[in-house]
Amino acid sequence: MRCPACRRAFSCQDGDDWTSLDCPGCGQGIRLTEELAPPSDGDGTIRIAHFELEARVGQGGFGTVWRARDGRLDRIVAVKIPRRGRLMGEAEIEGFLHEARVAAQLRHPGIVTVHEIGREHGTVYIVSDFIDGQSLSRDGIDHELSVEEVAATLATVCRALHEAHELGVTHRDLKPQNI
Repeated sequence: MRCPACRRAFSCQDGDDWTSLDCPGCGQGIRLTEELAPPSDGDGTIRIAHFELEARVGQGGFGTVWRARDGRLDRIVAVKIPRRGRLMGEAEIEGFLHEARVAAQLRHPGIVTVHEIGREHGTVYIVSDFIDGQSLSRDGIDHELSVEEVAATLATVCRALHEAHELGVTHRDLKPQNI
């Protein structure tokens, strides 16, 4: 696992209390709930398929997004994992995976590319581009945006949403933190 504060890698054991981890480098408390913590592979590395989950970068009502290293292609990606219990039945799981398959058809500079979907040990996941940057949330903006910047940003978002809607994809979590 990597500390989200100092980025130092450290190992976690299967018996560790996932609700109370502290980085051995900077002492930052890292809080994961059991329902958000994927299984360790025994050496402390948190993996799902061939992706090493390095840091939790987002959490919402549906699930968690992790910054991860793709072990096959040696690149950084985002891995989205629904909360346990969020997808109750096989029909909901298939709906989640179908939505990801449709989203993977989208090609637009304002939309992250979906690279892969999968299921491992009962957990489904979506792998997409990792965007390393600031969101439009209040915490993500380091200056007041001008009217021109706001207009340009909204135009880009609208073009991306239009492209998605043309293929029948509805963004169900449009908010500043996701832009």
